[in-house]
Amino acid sequence: MGLAATGLAPKMVRSQSSAIDVIVVGAGIAGLRAAQVLQDARRTVVVLEAADRIGGRAFTDADALGQPMDMGCSWINADNNPFLRIASDQGAEPLRQSSAGEALFVDGKRANTEQRAGYNKAWGAIERAFETAGEAERDIPASEIVPVGLEFGATVQTWIGPMDHGVDFADLSVLDYWEAAEGSPSYIVREGLGTLVARWAAQAPVSLNTRVTGIDWGGQGVSVTTSAGTLTAKACIVTVSTGVLDSGAITFSPTLPKDARGAISDLPMGLLTKIGLQFDGQHFGFVPNHWLTQQVKGDVPGEACFFMTWPFGYDHSVGHCQKKPA
Repeated sequence: MGLAATGLAPKMVRSQSSAIDVIVVGAGIAGLRAAQVLQDARRTVVVLEAADRIGGRAFTDADALGQPMDMGCSWINADNNPFLRIASDQGAEPLRQSSAGEALFVDGKRANTEQRAGYNKAWGAIERAFETAGEAERDIPASEIVPVGLEFGATVQTWIGPMDHGVDFADLSVLDYWEAAEGSPSYIVREGLGTLVARWAAQAPVSLNTRVTGIDWGGQGVSVTTSAGTLTAKACIVTVSTGVLDSGAITFSPTLPKDARGAISDLPMGLLTKIGLQFDGQHFGFVPNHWLTQQVKGDVPGEACFFMTWPFGYDHSVGHCQKKPA
C-alpha cells in the first residue's frame, strides 16, 4: 500500500508557472520544512524530488512485515523536538527509549555478573573520556581518547560510533558527540517516524519522480534542469544529501566555490543497514523495546549487528548493522 492509497500522497505539481519564487531540491524533512516556511511567507514554491515518495531518509515500511518499520531515521531526539508536538497533533504514540534495557551476550550466552560489570566499566570509562575532552572543546577523532585495556571497549565503541552515528571512531568528532549529547532523550514512534513525516507534509507542493540534473545559478535567478524539463525561479534551495552532491549527480554552473565543494567532500554520509526479522509470536524471553547486544572482540569497533527487540510488542526485531565500506 503506497502513500496514495493511504491518503497521504503529497499534492502533485502538474504544471508550473514561470513565476516561481523558489525551487527546493529534495523532499526530505529539510526540503519540506523549507517549503512550509516559504509558503507561510507567501512565496510561490515547488519541491522537486527524484524518488516516488516524500520524506527522504524518513521512510516507514508497513508492508514487508505487516507492521510499521522505519527503514531510515527512527528516533525523535530531545524533548523540544517539534516532531514530538507533531506526533501529539496526529494522535501518534511516541515512546521514550533512551533508557531502554539491554540483553548482553558473550560467545553466544547471556553475560554473567562479572561480564556485565566489565561492560558497564567500559561504558563509564569511555563516557568519562568523552566528557573530559568535550569540556575542553577538543575537536579530535574519538579514537584518540579511548582508554586501552577494556575488555568490552570495542563493544562500546561499536555502539557509539557505527551504531549511533554510522561512522567508525576514527571518523567521529569528540566535540560533535559531546555537543550532540544535549539532544537526549530519544523517542521512537509506534506508527513510524516516516509515517509522521508523510502525514505532516501531505499537502506539500512536490513533484515526485522529478530528478534534478543541473542548476544554473550564474545569471539573474536560477535555471533548474530536470528529468521532466527545465524550470526557472528567483532562487533555489538545495537540500539533498552530501552523498548526492559529492557524486556529481547534480551539476552546477558556475561550479560551486572551492570551500563549499571541500565541505561537501569532507562531510560524508554515515553507513547503517537495518534488517527486520519477523517471528511467529515466540519472543524467547527478550523484552519489547530493549536492545540485544553481542560482545565485539578486540580493541577497536568491529562488524556487528545489534537488535531492538519487539518494538511496541510487534512480532519483529530490527537489526542494526554496520560495516565500513571497502
